[in-house]
Amino acid sequence: MFPSPPPATRALILINIAVSLLQQLLPNLMAGLFALWPPRSGL
Repeated sequence: MFPSPPPATRALILINIAVSLLQQLLPNLMAGLFALWPPRSGL
């Protein structure tokens, strides 16, 4: 079997899963917060 990942790696994986779930539940909010918008787009 594989060895247990270090705590930092485990934390990054859990954060990735949480953000992925939030993106599925709240797509417009996540796109507005994290998307790259051009300057002066009003967003």
